[in-house]
Amino acid sequence: MQHVLGPLVERRDSMTATIRGSEQLVALFGGWPSFHDAEIVRLTLDRNMVGDAAAGPTLTLDVYAFQAGPDVAPNGQYELRNEVLVSFRFLEIDQLELTGFNQQNAIWQLDITDISERQLERARY
Repeated sequence: MQHVLGPLVERRDSMTATIRGSEQLVALFGGWPSFHDAEIVRLTLDRNMVGDAAAGPTLTLDVYAFQAGPDVAPNGQYELRNEVLVSFRFLEIDQLELTGFNQQNAIWQLDITDISERQLERARY
């Protein structure tokens, strides 16, 4: 098994299946990546509910992802393949903690958890 931003996620659970466009990443990388060493290049927070009242506050995250190795370049670094900018849009953001955003934002991994079953009815005021 080749490494894609760290190990591939062995199983594609129902959460991954609900992510629009996930099949394109799986086809490109051969599985759902962990996004190890991927870099967050843009983060946009929007409090407006433009066009979709159910969207609530949103977070759009653009992540530079790639497949490293197994070939090594003359400079000793793994050659990168399948370089792609992946955009995630999260709806109804309720709590967000952000620290250390700077000129290079490499991440260890990206975990996405569906908490919709644990949410209270959408509050309206």
